[in-house]
Amino acid sequence: MREFIHMLLIVLVLLPGCHNKPEDQGEDPPKGFDQQEKLHSHQQEYRESPVFYRYPSAREMLAYVRSKELSYKPGLVNPLNNRQTYHRSLSKNLNLGVYMTDLAYMILFQRTNKARDYFNRVVSLSQELRIVIPHKQKLVERVGQNLHEPDSLLRIFQDYQSEIIAYLMKTDQEDKLAVFSAGSYLEGLYLALQLVGDYADNQQTANKIAEQKYAFSHLEQFCRSHARDSNVARALTYLQEVNALFSRLPVEQDQSHSERTSAHQMVLKGGDRVIMNASHFYAMKQEVEKIRHQVVANTMNGAHDIQD
Repeated sequence: MREFIHMLLIVLVLLPGCHNKPEDQGEDPPKGFDQQEKLHSHQQEYRESPVFYRYPSAREMLAYVRSKELSYKPGLVNPLNNRQTYHRSLSKNLNLGVYMTDLAYMILFQRTNKARDYFNRVVSLSQELRIVIPHKQKLVERVGQNLHEPDSLLRIFQDYQSEIIAYLMKTDQEDKLAVFSAGSYLEGLYLALQLVGDYADNQQTANKIAEQKYAFSHLEQFCRSHARDSNVARALTYLQEVNALFSRLPVEQDQSHSERTSAHQMVLKGGDRVIMNASHFYAMKQEVEKIRHQVVANTMNGAHDIQD
């Protein structure tokens, strides 16, 4: 289970070469992780199970669906002033994941002028959630010094993300990891759907989004294992709504096969193919937008957040 958590929560980091990658190319991973993808050293320290879950991060989802037809839309990220409405640990934790995904989105599209403000928001929320990060002030200063260097920003963000993971794992706060992951993944799906825009012009990208069906299913299973925690139980309801949408997508049967990439890594391709037609796409886009609004506007069933 802990190995699964690390695969799930190496979120929005590991963007090697995002600055140098041609703008008209998205990443081309298969439907799961590369078999030889290296994990942060912290994972080795806490490994308990040999089970390896093929699970892309929210950042990888965005990188995967990116194509030359998609362009940065500044109005999509969660406004910084929404932070004023987050009083309870549930909303803080969900939106820590949201702001981290937003920051990755900015770095991926090389729009880093607001990176320092969003990084500061991530730092403040993690502090309020009592997540202890060594040398955090130095990391904040490094962000300010590297605003025009996406690769450097990525390394800084990776350091901070890894420290969050390490701390929550060491302190047995997997329930907090589950809520954080839900917020991050919901934001990633929301951004991906919004970036596609018109289905007719981006059908291939829409089908890449459809492939996230299995990732969301695994995430729901993970949250279910911690649903005794009230915050996880509430975050789980969002994932159940999303997975209900994914369950409507038809699946075409196909044989899977493995291939070796130019980097001499084995990847799995083929297999069942999830199909998203225009009606599915627009229905999911509308419903995910509603769910995401509840998360960032801090409402659930019409009830606003109150102080813990």
